[in-house]
Amino acid sequence: MMEETTTRLAQRRRELIARCSEQRASLHLQMGHWRQSLSVHDAVYTGLDYVKRHQWWIVGAAVAIVVVKPRRIRNWLQTGTTALSAWRSVAPFVDAARRYLWQRQQPPRLHR
Repeated sequence: MMEETTTRLAQRRRELIARCSEQRASLHLQMGHWRQSLSVHDAVYTGLDYVKRHQWWIVGAAVAIVVVKPRRIRNWLQTGTTALSAWRSVAPFVDAARRYLWQRQQPPRLHR
């Protein structure tokens, strides 16, 4: 009697697990078109949250634009853009060198 109940419960569990897997796959397919809009929503929400938490940076930037001449700001932005572009072209090599040096500094692993 007990063995029969255990067998039935095990079979029922396998059926439920298979059903859950099918439902999960179906839900994944149905929600596919929502991913794009939700990722845009998340990006906007993150940006607004950043603005809300860092209000004084924005006020400071507005004051700087008013105080400093627009030509100077344009020069700073051009310099910053050039520096960012240079960093983006060099960053993969710096990262590869950092990983290479980090691997060399790791102590040898003891096999257990």
